[in-house]
Amino acid sequence: MLRVRFPSDLALPSRTTVDICLVLKEPTLAVDFSAEISGDMGVEGCLGVIAKSTMTNAAFLGEKVFAGVAHNADTGEHELYVTKPYLENGMFVVHFGKSS
Repeated sequence: MLRVRFPSDLALPSRTTVDICLVLKEPTLAVDFSAEISGDMGVEGCLGVIAKSTMTNAAFLGEKVFAGVAHNADTGEHELYVTKPYLENGMFVVHFGKSS
């Protein structure tokens, strides 16, 4: 399982850009896509949309991956995760920026 952790107080203003890169090995799968957050939906809602987009974009390339969001009650962090059967190696990068 690949995870990206986010603090509970992460603020994502409207017109934030998101760049996602997912690279999985065996078989090799590379997915890159960008999006713009146009409304204020909170960090958990935004991460849920990113998870769904990750699964959709991977499916376009013929690979079935599962992505989702979990909340760690002990730390208050949100975790965006990606998994698939036999996942042994990979990279999952999420970059937030400000839209111009």
